[in-house]
Amino acid sequence: MGNLAKPPDRPAVKYLSEIKVPALILVGEYDIPDVHAHSGVIEAGIPKAKREIIFKSGHLIPLEQPQAFNASVLRFLDSLGEAFLKDGQKDLAIEYYEKSLELYPRNTHAKRILKDLKK
Repeated sequence: MGNLAKPPDRPAVKYLSEIKVPALILVGEYDIPDVHAHSGVIEAGIPKAKREIIFKSGHLIPLEQPQAFNASVLRFLDSLGEAFLKDGQKDLAIEYYEKSLELYPRNTHAKRILKDLKK
């Protein structure tokens, strides 16, 4: 039990800015106030973070609101593809649009973009 009671050597909040990749933070509308506060701190600390509140959900978003959860994740993946395109990284854009299609094969936006990119 000794290690479980020991506080972390490196509190994470100070190091959030070291995360250099986009991050999606989902929080349920009915989750406890501490979770909302923590997600706000995480969003503020990670330079490319995006926080979304999922309505009519508590802490178990994928179980309570699976369609809203999936839609948020797909929007996020599509936004990564768009960001990589703007940055001139075509291969990474294709990778993220393909991942979006893998998760949701009816994603017409990703299909259209991939068709154009692979010409």
